[in-house]
Amino acid sequence: MDKNIINEPKDTEYIEPEQSANTLFKFMKKMDYLKEIIKNCAIIPRYNDEIINYLKITLIGDRIAFPMICFCDINLTKLKLHAKKYGDFGIGIKKEWAYKNVDIEPIHYVNPNSNEIIDFRDAFLEALSNSNKDEEKVSNYLSTSLLYMKPIFGQMHNGERTDFYCFHDEREWRYIPHIDERNIDLILRDKYLTDAYKMISNEALRANEKYWLKFSPEDISYIIVENEKEAIELAEYIYTLKDIYTRNQILGMISKILILNNLGKDW
Repeated sequence: MDKNIINEPKDTEYIEPEQSANTLFKFMKKMDYLKEIIKNCAIIPRYNDEIINYLKITLIGDRIAFPMICFCDINLTKLKLHAKKYGDFGIGIKKEWAYKNVDIEPIHYVNPNSNEIIDFRDAFLEALSNSNKDEEKVSNYLSTSLLYMKPIFGQMHNGERTDFYCFHDEREWRYIPHIDERNIDLILRDKYLTDAYKMISNEALRANEKYWLKFSPEDISYIIVENEKEAIELAEYIYTLKDIYTRNQILGMISKILILNNLGKDW
């Protein structure tokens, strides 16, 4: 055994990062969304559109939608740029918690012009055209890979605008629930890619807690609001949850509130 190796970690042991963040952040546009997350100690997945025209798989089209929860792996000092796009309210959860959750992982950023994508497209088309049950595992793997894949650069819808964006800046991690009900589709395509159908699908996810991403108050690293007034409002709200959480948990969550406008000023 190499004497220079000290306390060699196991494959499943969490190793604290030295350059990337030690926290995964989820941002949103409304205080009410953040309050709901804190009250439930859970985040409910929602159907989001993904533009996949970079794959050039005409059989599935240029756009799909599927349920997910997205996090960014960005250090505190650089969060303000991310918040401008996604909202001024956020929650940061320990990356160690995410690592132990088998349904959360960093997505795979790809170069659409690479040989990898050419091979992926060929394999995907072959799987679509092959009804052999022996190939089901391959098809499942390719479908799952698609859901955790994103181009380095690409189109991003922002309201009525579509911008060209560097997705890699987000260092995204993604949670995708296992859908096992017949009335809920994992992937929406074609005629089901409507706001009305996505709303119905989102309500189905909301109604079933087994699809929620749950955590404990102790898993929270930071709670972020835009200004001091909102920090006071949120602290007062958390204090009303004394029938749900212990006194120490309530005080712990309040102590983790940060003000977005102050981030980066003193680093």
